[in-house]
Amino acid sequence: MIKHFDKETLEASSADGTIHVAINNGPLADELTRLAYAENFVLQGSSANPTGTGNRFCLEDVPEEIKNIADIVLDYGLAKYSAYGLGSTILDFSSDGVEVLRVGACYDVIRDLLKRFWGIILPEDPGRSKAPYGNLKDLPPSKSLKKLVGQREGKAVN
Repeated sequence: MIKHFDKETLEASSADGTIHVAINNGPLADELTRLAYAENFVLQGSSANPTGTGNRFCLEDVPEEIKNIADIVLDYGLAKYSAYGLGSTILDFSSDGVEVLRVGACYDVIRDLLKRFWGIILPEDPGRSKAPYGNLKDLPPSKSLKKLVGQREGKAVN
């Protein structure tokens, strides 16, 4: 399905040639994914936060400029792992090893499981003083994403 994306959509939906795949997002996400897949449709969602500003854990905290460009906005209540105060843990498996892009919710559990079952050693959590939002690697927003957002807001963006 992704091979049918136009160039700008693919660039806006990926980072360093990879695409983020969310796992274990719950029954609503599972059902939406099932319906989208049945229609040969790619389901994409925003992290609902401007880059570098931390995650949002309920709809009320999502900036209006993000909500205004969305095709659909769902209020599913408080995020399941909001007690961590972090977004999802993001791991990059695209090379020989595993690179931690963001230390997030359940990192302690994920780190333990990868070590026990596959012998993969992830680094210690550096703590919020060194990585306030857990990001160990920041990827700037793509030019295509900035352009798409600008178009949705009726602004010309180069």
